[in-house]
Amino acid sequence: MWGLCELNPCAGAFYHPEKARDQDISDTEFISLQEMAYPTMRAIIQIAYLTGMRRGDILDLKLSEIEDNGIRRRQGKTGKRQFFEMASSLSGAINLAKLARKTRNLVYLFTNNKGQKITETGFNSAWRRLRNSCNLGYIHFHDIRGKALSDAKRKGGIDYAQMLGGHENRSQTEAYIRSRDTDIVRPLM
Repeated sequence: MWGLCELNPCAGAFYHPEKARDQDISDTEFISLQEMAYPTMRAIIQIAYLTGMRRGDILDLKLSEIEDNGIRRRQGKTGKRQFFEMASSLSGAINLAKLARKTRNLVYLFTNNKGQKITETGFNSAWRRLRNSCNLGYIHFHDIRGKALSDAKRKGGIDYAQMLGGHENRSQTEAYIRSRDTDIVRPLM
């Protein structure tokens, strides 16, 4: 019979395990990215950092999810519901995004020059140009989420980082930031 075999053809295949990404964006690199970014990209970067949202969730952010007192959003990857309280920095990033819009779109916050939702391909091209103009070709956009969660852990502990990341359990958050976390050590006096 066609399609049946007695042995697994993948048995014995060499497996290349991926190492966890441990790239950390320094504060200087993060500022450089924002300074070089055009307004829409700057707003995306700021919202990514302030909320810890993934790229897809940011690009899918609808105007109807933005309320006066915060952003009400269901994560695309996990379905986890989150409400990000409105702070002046988050409000500023949202206003920057609205001001940068060239055309009127009543659905999405982030749109291209034609008023259409920014696609993943379009975003990836813009991100590549930005990081290359900053000589930061090794940084991935997802590294901003890592920075956000690591900084959240430093400021408010692992529980705060877990809430920001929308993780179901603490071990997910710990695994996520463990490789990025750097101990700050005072030298001997």
